Formats: sequence, C-alpha cells, structure tokens
Amino acid sequence: MTKLSADIANFADDTRDGKPRYQALVANIAAFEPVTLTDLWREESDLPSDEIETYWELWYHDDNGLETSSYPLLDRFGAQLDLTVEHPVLQLGEYISCVVVGTKHSVEMLLNTRAMPVEIRRPSFMEELETLGQDFVEDWVQDFAGLVDPAPLDAPVVTVLDNGVKASHPLLSPSLRERVWSVIDGHPGDDMFSRHGIQMAGVALFGDLRDHLDIKNGERLELTHGLGAVRVLRRKNDVHESHHTPGILMVNAVAEAEIRRPKNRRVFLLAQTMTNRSGTEHRQALPTTWSTALDALAMGCMVEVGSEKVKVGQPEPGAQRLFCVSIGNVRNEDFDALGLPSAFPSTNMTKIAEDPSQAWNVLRIGAYTELDEVPSSAHYEGWQPLSVKGGLSPHSRTGVLANKNHGAVPDIVLEGGNLLRSPSGALDYPSAVSVITTSTDSAAPLTPTFATSSGTAQAARLAAIIQSRYPDYRPETVRGLMVHRAEWTEHMAAGIHGPRNGTTLTKGVFDKTILRMYGWGVPREKHLLNSEASDVTMVVQDRLKPFDGQRDPKLGEVKFYKLPWSRNIIEQLGSSPVELRVTLSYFVEPNPGKRGANHHSTYPSHGLQFLIKSGTQSSDEFRKDIAEAEDDDDKSGAQMFSAGSGWVAGTKNRDRGSLRSDMWRGAAYKLLDVDEVAVVPLTGWWKLHRRTDRCALDVPYSLIVTLRTLGAEVDLYSNISNGLGLAIPPSLEVELPSGQLLLDL
Repeated sequence: MTKLSADIANFADDTRDGKPRYQALVANIAAFEPVTLTDLWREESDLPSDEIETYWELWYHDDNGLETSSYPLLDRFGAQLDLTVEHPVLQLGEYISCVVVGTKHSVEMLLNTRAMPVEIRRPSFMEELETLGQDFVEDWVQDFAGLVDPAPLDAPVVTVLDNGVKASHPLLSPSLRERVWSVIDGHPGDDMFSRHGIQMAGVALFGDLRDHLDIKNGERLELTHGLGAVRVLRRKNDVHESHHTPGILMVNAVAEAEIRRPKNRRVFLLAQTMTNRSGTEHRQALPTTWSTALDALAMGCMVEVGSEKVKVGQPEPGAQRLFCVSIGNVRNEDFDALGLPSAFPSTNMTKIAEDPSQAWNVLRIGAYTELDEVPSSAHYEGWQPLSVKGGLSPHSRTGVLANKNHGAVPDIVLEGGNLLRSPSGALDYPSAVSVITTSTDSAAPLTPTFATSSGTAQAARLAAIIQSRYPDYRPETVRGLMVHRAEWTEHMAAGIHGPRNGTTLTKGVFDKTILRMYGWGVPREKHLLNSEASDVTMVVQDRLKPFDGQRDPKLGEVKFYKLPWSRNIIEQLGSSPVELRVTLSYFVEPNPGKRGANHHSTYPSHGLQFLIKSGTQSSDEFRKDIAEAEDDDDKSGAQMFSAGSGWVAGTKNRDRGSLRSDMWRGAAYKLLDVDEVAVVPLTGWWKLHRRTDRCALDVPYSLIVTLRTLGAEVDLYSNISNGLGLAIPPSLEVELPSGQLLLDL
C-alpha cells in the first residue's frame, strides 16, 4: 500500500514522451474498496462456515525480503488474531504458500493488516503422506475423531473377516462398539491384530481418508453404519495353517457375529484370497469349501456349529446375507514383471480371479484407479504412472481367462491405487497413488493401502450406506443395485458405444476386454443414492417357486411386470437416444460336487432369467412363447426384445451366474410397446435331483429396470409419477401393483 500511495503521489511526473509516469496504473482507478475474503478466495467451493476452525492456504508474493513483503509479518499478526501458522512453509517460484489454522473471522481480520495475502485457497493435503510430520498427522486424527458422530447401535454394520482390528484406534473405536471377536483357537479378537484388518476397517468406515481432510471446516460427519470384526486369520493368509478349512472358518465367523449382535443388518467384508494348491493359474475355478460356504451362507442356509460337526442346511426365508469379496491381486512373484515394457495390462489379464471369488452369490470386486499424479519430490523425477486415469489398477487380477459358466469376474471395480515406474523400470507405490486409511501404529495412525482389498472395503462401505438409506432392501437387492448403478469410466468405455449409441464391439471382445476386466464399472455413492429427473428406476423385490414341488418336478412360476413408462412418453422422445438397463439378482443353493460343478444347471439349485416383450408381440403371445419353452434351458426367446440387437452384453454373456445385467441403447421409438418384463425359472439341481423338500420352496429375487434419456430434456420422473397418479417427492419409495417399487434413486 505504501508503494501504491507513492505511485499515485508521483502520477503527474512526466516521462520522456510527455505522458504521466503512472498513467496505466492510476488513470483506470475509479474508486478504492476494501478487499474481502471472497475477493481472494480461489476455490469453486463455498467459503468455510463462520466461527469454525479450519485449514487455510495463504499465498504471498516473495519480494526477496523487501519491506513491501507481507509474509514476514504473518507470524506476528497471526498470533494476535489466534491464527496458528504451520511450519515449514513452501516457496514456489515467486510465491510463498502458508497453511494456517483459524476461524473465518480471524482470516478476515488478517486482511486489515500488513500481512494480507494475495490469494486464499483450501489446502490440499496428503499428496504424499510420508512428507507430513508425525505431529500434524496425530493432531489431524484427533481433530477428525472429534467431528465424527458414530451411527446408532442398531445401524447396519460392516463385519470385517480378516486378521483382526485394533479396537483402540481413535477413528474406529466409537464405531466398533466392542464388536470385535475371533474364531481362531486361543486368540481373542481384541488383543491380536495385524495391519491388513485395521486398514480394511478404516476404508469400510470412511472410504479414502484423503477425501475427509477438509473436515476441520467444522461440518460434522454423521456415519450411517458401524463396524464389526471377526478374526479368521492369524497372520497374513494363514488359512493354509489352520486345522479348520476356510469354509468352516467362514461359517463359524458368521455365526459368531450373528449370535453376538443378532439385530444388526450387516455386510460381510472378505478381502483375503488364495491361489490353488499347485500355485498355477487354471481356468476351471472349481467350487471349494470356501466358495461353497459363502454361497450357502449368502443364500440364507441354516447354520449349526458344533465341536464335531459344522452343518449348513436348508435355506431359511429372509436369512440371506451379503458378502463383498475381492478377486485377488497380482502376486509378488509376478509383481516385478509389471515394470517391463508392454507387461501391463497383459500380465494382469493372465492372472485369473482367486478362491473364493468363484462363488456365485457374492459381490466380486476388482480394482481400477483414478490416481495418476506423480509426487513432486526429486526422488520421483522422470517417473510415470503405470495405468492411465480411469484404467485398471496394476494390482488387480481379472477374469479374462476364467471359466465362463458362472458369469463375469469382477462384478464391479473400485479404487485400488496405481504404480509408478521409473525410467529404469523400477516400481513404487507411494501414498500419492494409494488410498489413505487407518494404521496399527499408534505413532503413525494413518497409512496407505491399495489393491483389490481397498476396492472391496469401499464396496462394503457403499453397500452398508445403501442398507441404511433403504432398510427394506434385501441383500440380493443391494448387490444388484451396486452393479446396476455402476458406470464405466471414459477409458473403460472407449469403443463400446458408436456414434448412434449402438455397440461397436463384438460380444466376445466385449466380454474379454470389458466385462472380465472391469465388470460393470464403478459404483459411485451419489449415483447409488440420488438421481436426476432424466432417469427413473423400478425396483422389484419378489419371490417365486421355480419348480412345482411334484415328485417329478416341472418348471414353476413365471412373474410378469408392467414397465411404468407410458407409450406417450416414448412417442414424445421419438428418435432421441435412450438407455434401458435391466439387472436381475438372486441367490442359489450350491451343489459343490466336482462332477458337473462348472455346469450352469448342476451347481445352482435353480436359475432365473429376465425376458422382455418385443413391440410386435401382444401380451398373450409373450406368455405363450415363454410357456412353449418351459423345458428349454436356454429360453433366449429369439423373437423377444431382450434377445434383439443393441444390447451391450447379449444373451450369452448375460445369462450366466446369479447376477444378470445388460444395457440397451438406441432411439426411443424402438421401445414402443416394449412394456413388459418377465422373470422366468430355469432348471437346477433341485429339479434334476428331484428334491421335493426343496422344490416346494419359493426363492427371493430382485429385478431392477432403469430408463434414462441421453441428452433429451425430458423429466421422466415427473411424467411417470404423474401418469401413475402419484404425488411423490424425490427419493421416496411408492408401492405399485404386483409388488413393484418405483424409486427415484
């Protein structure tokens, strides 16, 4: 300000050409106004709330120590205004960046002093966790813990099946609520733990802690789910060393959690895998005691645990369970190969998903990455990220070479971190390309984590959030919704849709290069819980009897559902592009015998399939075509809309396993009179083995259908709700005929 005053005073001094010396500066000044915090704020987000301490990043010009420099005065004025200046500061070119802690009012008062900065930003922490001081991390953890409100005792719980969780960690303890147990002989759950379990617990509760670093702006974090932990491993993957098989350990762990806290809805998190005994990659992915136990538990089979025998019996109504399971990582012996030219992602494509991810009823999670920034330290000069933003995580296995009878592996992918490669081919995974989570080390309470374990913990967190938001949703519904609302990144989706929204990949290429690497993409919290007016989703939770229960069982019930959008809406959309998405999720009772174990009709108790009426079929013709194919295992219905062109996966890729999803894109008018969908039973071992005790049972399933406009400005939600005579606000479930639910997600 002193220099500006001098320049104005000398305004009339002429230069050699006769013009005022400071004309360019002074002549355009109309008036002087005080600088406000808003004037200096350089973020798109709003300013932090009043009177709440938070972090601020102040930027100053470096004037080489001249008296005009404001930065040297920051410590003095900051102390007077209750602003804590974090040291050291960072000098970048002609600027000095300083982080201070204080209230909005204190920063506003700073603007009235000679320590006024030239810019104010929200600081970005943890580009590299390793560069932050221990005191800073410990202080942040304590501050963050004080702003977190744990979920109520009866809230959904993520139960971590791993090698123990440190229950005393300040970020985890309030949410664990003493729900820490063990099924390992001689090892109570709370005094023995290893790093992997606590890392998974942190991600399952908070996601990537990097996303919460601005929590000190004072907005409290209200959690909607809690944590539980059952210790099933001693150290690392020591299921090999236990005298119990992994299957018995899983049954015991589930029983332990449910007996101790029977009233909580829960998601089981299992981020441990094993390769086969021979250590070789194989395509069969035969059922094991581990994968079969998970399938039986997910189906809701009765569990009897005794000292001499653990029995998994007949399915119980309403007892289904949700498991989030990782597909496994590239092992250490193959890790170094990724540093070689052209080794990524070809190495990952040859490493198939591991046991127990061949289970039919679990949600199988792989890893992708959005983390591609190289740390700024000199050590990483010349290093490059191995994967591109939105691409496959270098840590993740895939299902490219896996057996195809039980569907694509993985189902979805979530953040698993990246790798950095040096010019010489060396690899590293600093925190800048990893997920930040909780640690076992009291002196360093945060740590990086990565790979499919990280992705699986994130999936379990999202599933628990859905359970809290929609408490009536059954496990198979939550699993289906996670897949149904997932989306491929721009990198993943390149080449799938052509200029007219048709598919450009053959079904075989799509299966290998998309489904078996990324599944159906990335589920994001905002899409799972909220949506825009441009799409509407129908969620059906229902049951049917797949077989008639006779001594020589026949295929049983078929359920039909009317799609909720009217013909008028489709006519209004005309040639505008739309997307139709359909997902059918159900669980099966497994039959793990090796003979025929990979056949789609001998391992599962039953099958289900969705079929969609074409615009040229009447309702009667639709029903007749289904009835005529009653004993046909492959009721693809060539004349039906569900078997036509425009589907991304197609019937062969779609109709496998117990989670069946597909997406159609095209002009809206092609959906004229495409107004019914059917859920149809397929054969299974209940029928083939003439199990009359099972054939009398009905089975639950969830059908999810979404219609979305691609660019057209049409409020589908309002049109459909008005057409049904519903006066409903967004995000409200409304029961419709035939057990349907219209849901604005």
